[in-house]
Amino acid sequence: MPIRPAVQTPLLLAALGSALFLGMACPGDGDADGDGFSEAQGDCAPDDDTVYPGATEVADGKDNDCNGAVDDLSGDDDDTGDDDDTTAAVDPGVLDTTVMVTGDWSCKSDAALPAPGVVGDFTGTVLDFEDDVPVDGADVRIWLGNNPDSGAGQAQAFTSDASGQVQIDGLIQGCSPFAVYVFKEWNPPITYPTYQINFVTDATPPWTADFNSVAFSTYNLLPLTVGVEAEPGKGIAAGRVRDCDGEPVAGGEATVGSVNWDTGAIVEAEGYSMRYFVDDSPNLDANEISPDGLFGALNVPPGEEWNVLLWGIPQDEAHCEKTTGDAIIWNADNPALCLLETTRVFVIENSVNISNIDLKPFADNCYGAGDDDDSAGDDDDSAR
Repeated sequence: MPIRPAVQTPLLLAALGSALFLGMACPGDGDADGDGFSEAQGDCAPDDDTVYPGATEVADGKDNDCNGAVDDLSGDDDDTGDDDDTTAAVDPGVLDTTVMVTGDWSCKSDAALPAPGVVGDFTGTVLDFEDDVPVDGADVRIWLGNNPDSGAGQAQAFTSDASGQVQIDGLIQGCSPFAVYVFKEWNPPITYPTYQINFVTDATPPWTADFNSVAFSTYNLLPLTVGVEAEPGKGIAAGRVRDCDGEPVAGGEATVGSVNWDTGAIVEAEGYSMRYFVDDSPNLDANEISPDGLFGALNVPPGEEWNVLLWGIPQDEAHCEKTTGDAIIWNADNPALCLLETTRVFVIENSVNISNIDLKPFADNCYGAGDDDDSAGDDDDSAR
């Protein structure tokens, strides 16, 4: 059974709103100690670079993470990364939803991938995800092979200008997935590396899209915003589930793992923590995907073998994924849930990795059905 690539929103993180990263702008004036936070941004010791919001608490007589408690070492005591002071009332890692998935599933099929389209001109704009301010001097890399591990020599590199734009002419091919990387390095770091695979335009150039730049300081707020401490060497896998109309799907649950399509066996990634979001904000009480359609898996081991797996109670068993032998793949822990859809996610260590789950992965005109103004890649205001 082929694994279908999922079309990504033109916005790397705007599609997530401020789901994973809340309330912080890029480091700026007032950060005297260079730790990525100013006093206005919650740095309770603006002259000590070992003290800032989200720092690891150590027994040194300081309030390292600025939570109001000195030498508060009562945090993690397990291997999930969950912070005991903010542990969710429910466990989003337990597949226990009792509601049917929402949305339009009428397009769910095993349709063949469309043929790649024409090569055209593509204008990307790098914006700060929080306030949409253009980011100049950002490193933008494009992998036409849709594989960010294929080597620097195979990546096409661009640098955003003063207006945040990169002009990518005669390179992008319509209806053909590619990977994108955005990062701006400085000392201290200004942004956090962000990757997205399965980025797809429609069939009609020229194209425009926004690439979001994520402030490095926001990454340090993970313990405060989602109750999980980021582990060095691991990554974040996040995205949104969207139906045949490009609208968010609710009611399912997500895991990260790999699928044996011959047997239906699942090998789950180890040690990660899944979170869901309500009103584009982390909600530690959510045990299933909300009407926002958003998910975020933190501390995922790096690797290209992973998929985000969407489980749920189907509207129709015909919507369930099947093995190569045509058997429905039901969940081993909760037989009421079948595997509804997957999207490949290439997890790079110490980075954000975006991969949405789209039931309709390509625009209509990729199949020669005519222009589609709401297709991915040609409408910046689209939610897809």
